[in-house]
Parts: sequence; C-alpha cells; structure tokens
Amino acid sequence: MDYREKYRLERDRLRAEIERNRTPEQKAAAEEMRAKRLAYERLPGRVKTEMNELEVFRAFSIVAGLSVDAGSERNAKPPEPDIFCRIAGVPYYFELGEVADTSVAYSLAKALENDEPTGGAFSQTEPFRDILTSKARKKYESNGSPIDLLLHYQKQTPPWKEYFDDMVAKYADEINAVLRGNGGPFQRLWIFNSWESELLPERGSHCRIDPGSVRQAQRKAHPPKVPSTQPI
Repeated sequence: MDYREKYRLERDRLRAEIERNRTPEQKAAAEEMRAKRLAYERLPGRVKTEMNELEVFRAFSIVAGLSVDAGSERNAKPPEPDIFCRIAGVPYYFELGEVADTSVAYSLAKALENDEPTGGAFSQTEPFRDILTSKARKKYESNGSPIDLLLHYQKQTPPWKEYFDDMVAKYADEINAVLRGNGGPFQRLWIFNSWESELLPERGSHCRIDPGSVRQAQRKAHPPKVPSTQPI
C-alpha cells in the first residue's frame, strides 16, 4: 500500500467519524454547505471567474484604502477592463491579472477534483513577466476613464521580500511598458497578496507603482526597491 492509499483510507475514516459525531444541527449545516459548493461548481467558468475577480477587487480596495463608492463596483465586458467602479464619484477601471505558474493552477485543480493535497516545483519570475507582457499588449476601451492594473497572488504565494525586490528590478522594462507614462494602457500598477491581504512590494504598506518609479529604483544599489506612495 503506497502513501496515497494510506492517506485516502485515513481521510475516509476521519470523515466517517466526524459524521457520526455531528449533531442534527451540524449535519443540516454540512448538507447546506455541500449543496452550495455543488451549485457553485455547476456554474459556467466565466461566471466563476467574474465572481472571483469581484471578490479579489473588493478585498484589495479595502486594504488599499480606496474610496470606492458603495455598490458601484461591477464586472465589465471586453473590450472594457475587468472591473468598473466609481472612486469618490469618478468613473474608474481596474484590469486584473493573477500571477500564477501554470503548474500551480494544474495542481490546485487536481487537488480540488480528487480532494487530495498536491505539490511540485513552480516558477516565481516567469508568470510575473508573462502576465505583464500579456496585459501590455491588450487594447481597452474606457471612454477616457483611467485604468489601473491590479496583479494579485491567489493560487500561488509571492516570493520573499528580498526576492520580490530583485524580481521587480529584473523586469523593470516590462513593468514600465504597461504604465501610461511610458506608452502603456495603465495609470498605475498595484500588486496584491490575497494570502495575507497586503499590498506589495513593501509588506503592509499602501504601495503602487507609478510611471518611472521602477526605473528610479533600478538605479539604487542596495537593494533596488519600488518606493511607496499614498493611495488615491
């Protein structure tokens, strides 16, 4: 018997024990939760993506301290960016992009499908670079309203701070290419860590990357950092 089979047997034993010890109220609550999960899994992929993007944006906007008008945020349809909202009455758009290696996405999907933990090697730098170049090439319609790019970590955890700083410096050209001041489509770039509900690059601070800031950071010797600025 290999370790996977041992894991499955132990998992099933524990589940059966939990079920036996549940009160009638707990059993009803568990059934309700299973029904909700099943209903969610039956939704079209596009609908689940939109639900997730709205959830990520709402969590980000709270951490970033943005004055988003209550109830104004909604999913938008291409060629508009992903999220439309109003900030202090002003129309604003956010395009979202998740930083995740394809191997992480695949492993997570298999883990959910089989209800078993998975693991494996993954890259931190390649998905960061790829999402930047992908977003820089896209064309958006916003009727003149500003657009920010919101990259977020959800399936994959971000690298440690020192490695994150090195990664930002390494891909300074790709970062600057997405910013409007350098000919890109976005006013600013935000990077949100969903795992810790924090903004990067400086953990816990309200950070964003504005035009030219990465180029300035690249000139610093010990070590290159993206300077903080105040949120909207």
